Amino acid sequence: MAEFILSSLRASQILRPLFDPYVEEVWAMALASSKELLKTEKIFRGTSDACLFHPRDVFRFAIVNHASGFIVAHNHPFSSPLPSPEDIDVTKDLKDVSRVLGIALIDHIIIGKAGYFSFLDRKLLEPSAAGRLDDLHV
Repeated sequence: MAEFILSSLRASQILRPLFDPYVEEVWAMALASSKELLKTEKIFRGTSDACLFHPRDVFRFAIVNHASGFIVAHNHPFSSPLPSPEDIDVTKDLKDVSRVLGIALIDHIIIGKAGYFSFLDRKLLEPSAAGRLDDLHV
């Protein structure tokens, strides 16, 4: 049965059990225009407090999986899910590239020990026409 990602809550529920609880990782979800989940994949694995990655690798994943949009997520294993200045910068970079390539950055989610942070929900990321989840937010 097809899985549809219609809220940041649902995305975080799918992603949380995939993350290593001891190191930072970056995962991505490729979505069809209907928000059907096409594929979820770990893009990078870091250390206990850092995970450097390049946007080109996220977009390679999206292109190979024929995504209309994508959600990127990473974890803060030992801290709050609030974004760091670097998290904010990389989100801006991903959004800029997404406009050029026409593959919507739908959300950037940070999974923490006790909860998650959604850039879309907190209005730090404007929904694109192709990337709206907010119609059905929980």
